[in-house]
Amino acid sequence: MLGRMLGAGARAVGRQVRLVAALYGVQLTFGLLFTFLVAQTLTTLFGNRPAFDRALDGGLPKILILFDRHDGTLFALVWAGVALALGYLVFSWYLGAGLLGALAGRPFGETAARRFFGFARVAALSLVPYTVASILLGVGWADLEVATSLGATITHAALRALPALIVLIVTWCAIDYARAELVLADKPRALRAFLRGYKRVFTRGWAIVHYLCYLVAWVAVTLAYLAVTYDRPFHGAGGALVLFGFRQLTAVARFVLRTGVSGGQVAALEADAAQDRADRRPRVEELRPRADEGGDPVGSDPTPDRADA
Repeated sequence: MLGRMLGAGARAVGRQVRLVAALYGVQLTFGLLFTFLVAQTLTTLFGNRPAFDRALDGGLPKILILFDRHDGTLFALVWAGVALALGYLVFSWYLGAGLLGALAGRPFGETAARRFFGFARVAALSLVPYTVASILLGVGWADLEVATSLGATITHAALRALPALIVLIVTWCAIDYARAELVLADKPRALRAFLRGYKRVFTRGWAIVHYLCYLVAWVAVTLAYLAVTYDRPFHGAGGALVLFGFRQLTAVARFVLRTGVSGGQVAALEADAAQDRADRRPRVEELRPRADEGGDPVGSDPTPDRADA
């Protein structure tokens, strides 16, 4: 089953290359909007001040010292970023519904419009497990002590965060299946789909294994980017463009992986639905009335007619 899901995801990406490129373009546009906002703000404040160039060379501490006199601007940029991120989050419910519909062979716009509010309800329901994960993380890190080395500290913190991470991974996988079910169902119910998503994670081993394959691939792509760019100078406009190119290649790879795992999940639900229909067909045949034999249908009401009564 796992191999079929991986293959179905790859084929789904191949069929929807233009749509995947367009959706990534939307995501990139939101990021560039915030980048433009920050660049214009910093240029207005520090464009004629050589101290800003020296602060950039000195790292984050010097930049924060320079912003000490403009803390209002810094908070404004933070809130602008938060607002833009929330706006994209809401818009992503529409785009995500349309993408899953397209992966299932349905019209993008129609599916996005019909399932947008279902995706919003699933997002609201997910706040419950996210709160549980936050509590577990807070409890785990409550008495966290700094070890003698940075590596030991990170390892200790990661082990303390493991229960919260498990809750998050299970929840992310369940949400994916809930969204896929909302797209495929004729009469979708957000709560029912959300609970069925958890049921699938705990009763179908391949569901969580398939999602873990995606997470491993995502981490591998990110580590490859860090290996190429970490502690390497990217000076001047040319260096900035090269670094931007590496970042976009990484983001594109992760976006394609995300689309592929969604395609595999949709294919798995469609296969299960087809199997359920095939299992019900023999039972329907058994329940048909045996008119040719002169008998009553199996399971018919044995109550006598009024005339007999």
